[in-house]
Amino acid sequence: MKHPSLISTDIEVVSDEDRFFELGDDWNSFLQQCSCSSIFMTWEYLSNWWKAYGKSFQLYTVLLRDSESGELIGMAPLMIGRGHTYPRKAFRHLTFLGGLGDSLAEYQDFVIRPDYEDQFFTALMDHLFAEQKKWDVISFPLIDESSSTLIHLVEEFPKLGTHVVQLSSRPSPHITLPESWQEFLSLKSKNFKKQFNNHWNRLHKKHEVEWLDAGKDIEVQEALQIVSDLNKERWGEKGDTFKSEEFNAFHKSLADSFAAKGWLYLRLLKVDGKFAAARYDFLYDNKLWNYQNGWLPELAHLSLGKMMIGDCVKWCIEQGIREYDFLAGDTDYKKSWATSSRQLMTIEVTNPSSRKALAFQQLRRIKNYMDRRAAS
Repeated sequence: MKHPSLISTDIEVVSDEDRFFELGDDWNSFLQQCSCSSIFMTWEYLSNWWKAYGKSFQLYTVLLRDSESGELIGMAPLMIGRGHTYPRKAFRHLTFLGGLGDSLAEYQDFVIRPDYEDQFFTALMDHLFAEQKKWDVISFPLIDESSSTLIHLVEEFPKLGTHVVQLSSRPSPHITLPESWQEFLSLKSKNFKKQFNNHWNRLHKKHEVEWLDAGKDIEVQEALQIVSDLNKERWGEKGDTFKSEEFNAFHKSLADSFAAKGWLYLRLLKVDGKFAAARYDFLYDNKLWNYQNGWLPELAHLSLGKMMIGDCVKWCIEQGIREYDFLAGDTDYKKSWATSSRQLMTIEVTNPSSRKALAFQQLRRIKNYMDRRAAS
């Protein structure tokens, strides 16, 4: 392939579902060539998400190719749709596949061949703003702060008549895993070690304990149902997962797809013969992605959530996994386990030709001003 500065490019917009599914054969191999690979950008994740949620959205995946050779330079896995909460329901969002709905993906990005980022973003932004009648707001949520995408977007948007109106961040705590469990414990406080060891020993001395792995000791779908049941037991009406028809359909198909690839970590804990706790996580690129859990509230005194994470961390270390990522959010349990944290950035811009979006932007400015006044 020629030097990036010497090539001309062609854009293909994939809006047809049949054409989209044709991309599956080459998707993951291209993804592996890029620096932004994550479990939420794999073909298995995106295609299963689309099968469950696609009826509510419009596909808008953009492919950029070298005009002469036809070689793929980059992919933008996008879609257009309305938000599921007010006032976002009023606007057409151009966002990542999986960037809306009740199963929001994280660590998504554009998939670009190394050294071709300048050409990709220039062509993509020119195209998106030539098609601005189709969208009101561009929203790219939860991009890893280390991604060069953030720099390119902040530079490109002003050139095209708009600007970043929201650049927010959420912490993503994670554990950089050492070579041994004892080394990990040495990184934690004396109180953390004492509490964990006391609960672990009490659980195993006073109760009959059995660990089961999905796909080995129990069928994947049966195990997933137990996760769902325990999650509902734990969170009740406050929970926001395993509720909608789309969410459950998505994760049923996703669990099977991930199990077939060796990407599923679904582990159950039985205490005195009863399913008492579960973890449902993803394994990809030598990293475990913390996703969902559940446990019986009546056994809260056993600290089963903490026991499950401890067991998981031990397993990761034994397998040589390099990182356990807790995903977005800085809840106390995540901070207590994490050894470091990164930021996930959300970029949102308003279409300068959309009256609705401009009105929303103005209302948000007024609200932000009133909030600052109230806080001062």
